[in-house]
Amino acid sequence: LANGAFTAGPGRPREAIVGKTIGELGQVESAIHAEHDRHVLQNGAVRAYEADFTFADGTMRRQLLTKAPIRSEDGDITGVVTAGLDISDRYKAEQALRQSEERFRTLFDFASEAIFIHDIGGKFVEVNRTACTRLGYSHDEFMTMSPADIDAPEFAAFIPEREADLVRAGGAFFETAHVRRDGTVVPVEVSATV
Repeated sequence: LANGAFTAGPGRPREAIVGKTIGELGQVESAIHAEHDRHVLQNGAVRAYEADFTFADGTMRRQLLTKAPIRSEDGDITGVVTAGLDISDRYKAEQALRQSEERFRTLFDFASEAIFIHDIGGKFVEVNRTACTRLGYSHDEFMTMSPADIDAPEFAAFIPEREADLVRAGGAFFETAHVRRDGTVVPVEVSATV
């Protein structure tokens, strides 16, 4: 059986759908649908997953599909019911965000300057590869550290003052010195922004 939303959505009349498998309806991911059907039929468990669905006009839309067992009066599983929710807009937004994050990550990691992201008065939340290479700490080590851990002691005392200025002005430029893992002191210019 197929309800009106399903027959209207794919653009096929009910008689062209009833009795056909999803593969016979030309769905490109029919094996995925069949595998989820098998799981529901064998285990009686509800399954939810995302898949692309091709419509009769050739358009493809992302669907959130939920499959559940149909049971007879005595509890035997006799079939599978599938509900689909069109999530194409959300999926496209997630894809665009993922691509944007990948571009940011590439620019961030391969920047020629060391980049540190930290919360106010606290720990580093992200550093790029250049920061790790220049100071000799691994990324995981940085995630347990704060700016006070890499500033030379004579400069670390000014961190609260610099952070207050940064918050007040929205940005700051100052000179300090970082201490590498091997103890070498490196003078640096820092351009910071909130």
